[in-house]
Amino acid sequence: MKFALICPNEPVQNGYRVAQVEAQSFPVGDPTYWMECADDVVADQWYFDTATQQITIVPPATPAVAQPTQDEIIAALTARIAALEQAPQPEVVE
Repeated sequence: MKFALICPNEPVQNGYRVAQVEAQSFPVGDPTYWMECADDVVADQWYFDTATQQITIVPPATPAVAQPTQDEIIAALTARIAALEQAPQPEVVE
């Protein structure tokens, strides 16, 4: 069993950052505090979840979805308009 230093000044997910992991706890200043944790806990890769009161691994970041640039949007719209203008038009019956 190890000890995780919890830092309430640094929110992570829905809890607080695990700033340090040590074999033994030692005096620290407020508002940080120690909690017992599993041996595989790693600082900055785990956090203290305030909802479950457990130390939990930080989930991997969601990859950002590439957003088209303004020029790419204009080019795509221009191409679509050109395709629509060239498409056969339905005959209007009066």
